[in-house]
Amino acid sequence: MALDTLCRLMLSDLPKTIDPIRLARAGSRLEGSLETGIMERLAPLLMTPDGHVDFRLDFLQDSDGVNIVESECCTALSMQCQRCFNPVAIEIHTHSRLVVVASEEAARDIPADCEPLLFNGENLDLARMIEEEILLALPIAPRHEHEQCHAGTRDSLAGNRGKNPFSILKNLEL
Repeated sequence: MALDTLCRLMLSDLPKTIDPIRLARAGSRLEGSLETGIMERLAPLLMTPDGHVDFRLDFLQDSDGVNIVESECCTALSMQCQRCFNPVAIEIHTHSRLVVVASEEAARDIPADCEPLLFNGENLDLARMIEEEILLALPIAPRHEHEQCHAGTRDSLAGNRGKNPFSILKNLEL
């Protein structure tokens, strides 16, 4: 099977691991969809792990021989709202430009608009690479917009502000 054919396979035909340098030399594209349930670090953060991440990876080599991976990921995740604790839909769209580097020292020399992709010669796990892109884009505290949240409104909370929960302590005799 030719490399170009391998790189255009989708869904269940996706390779488990990839060699980004070999793919960059061939100028390949890899696109498809991965289930969020197989992502070990992402799945526990979700209310329901039955979603999927659509992605496209373009591998290229610039005129200086630098290996680059342009990554785009798109997904809709169900996470727990940190205000009301009900499910909230979070849409994630990422675009990254990764430069394949062999060491952390080499990562210092990459352009400012790029991120390093550390590659020690062993094939990279494709699902883990896509999962990392999604994890980096997640909000720190997912929550609904105020109008859509099921938590108490500011007006209902304001009525309780006049009561001091420690007021009973002033009646205690020491």
